[in-house]
Formats: sequence, C-alpha cells, structure tokens
Amino acid sequence: MSEENKTLARRSWEVVTEGSLDTLEDALAEVYANDFILHEPDEDIVGIEGLAQFVSMIRSAVPDLRITLEDDMAEGDKVVSRWIGQGTHQGELMGIVPTGSRVTITGSLSIALRTLRSSRSGRTGTP
Repeated sequence: MSEENKTLARRSWEVVTEGSLDTLEDALAEVYANDFILHEPDEDIVGIEGLAQFVSMIRSAVPDLRITLEDDMAEGDKVVSRWIGQGTHQGELMGIVPTGSRVTITGSLSIALRTLRSSRSGRTGTP
C-alpha cells in the first residue's frame, strides 16, 4: 500500500504543476478528497475549490513553475515528499509585486491518504 500511496502523491504534484488551469478543479478532485485541508503558515486552504484558487494564484505568479521531488517516504496512510520549486516571479504573489527574478523554494509536504485520495496535509518550506 505504501508504494500505491507514493504513486498517488506523485500524481498530485503532476496535477498541481502540469495540469490545465481550466480543468484544475476536476483534476484535483481525482486525487484529493472533498474535505482536503492544506495547512499553510498564515491560513488553511480548505477543499478542492480553495486548493484550485491557491494553485492558480501560484501558477499565475510563477507560470514556468517546475517542482522536483527530491525524496518521498511512505508508511501506512502517510506520505512525506521533499521538494524543490523553481521558476520566474512574473505576477503578483501574496502581495509581492513581480520581480522578474528566478526563485527557488524548498519544502516538505506531509499527506495523510484516505480511500486513495488525500484528506489532510501540511507544508513546510523556506523561501
């Protein structure tokens, strides 16, 4: 089951970084539960709609975003992914005006899986 969970977690990263923004909510619903919660430092992102808005905001600000999974570990119904995100800051992001600079952020994401879809996750990262 751990390998299946890692595969699902990897698929969720593909949806977030490569999927069409026009069909993002449908794609997210394929891998995330309706009661999904992403615990961000300043707020919780709740549900598929909230996650779609969050992802759209990031991808609009960094349209060439690429995420590389450095490592993933799974045990039981939990998967932890260590990642690096890179791209060019071309649009407003959380009140920060576009800089045109290349940005790199690293972080980790912990996902608890339920019935082949994740329902709760938390992210840590450093800009």
